[in-house]
Amino acid sequence: MNRLRGIVREIDSHGSMSLVEIAVQGDLFSAYVLETPRTCAYLREGAPIDLLVKETEISLARAPLGAISMGNCFSARVRAVEEGKLLTQVVLDYKGLRVTAVLGARAVRRMQLVADEEVLWLFKSTELTLAEALA
Repeated sequence: MNRLRGIVREIDSHGSMSLVEIAVQGDLFSAYVLETPRTCAYLREGAPIDLLVKETEISLARAPLGAISMGNCFSARVRAVEEGKLLTQVVLDYKGLRVTAVLGARAVRRMQLVADEEVLWLFKSTELTLAEALA
């Protein structure tokens, strides 16, 4: 599980659901959650928060990328490609933070990813989990 630390910048709630925007390393991540500031004590603007995204929920692409429906798309540098028979682990450097993606080996071979290459990593806003920032 990838874990990044951010600061809650904006919360837009309706009913029991919220769209939360979180600043991480100068970028804005977005997450849809089934919580509101009334039901979740750590969900408040200006508060530190941990973002969790599963390795298998991350997709990779090369720029330029046209209009997409994924709420989160960020630039990173490939640090390592550990190819397996069916799955391949790609280790990324996102502004000094380690992010790991697990992708189909065929897809990674088609992309011909190499170390030190710049790529885009992306995932849906519904695939980002928020957790209380622990020390």
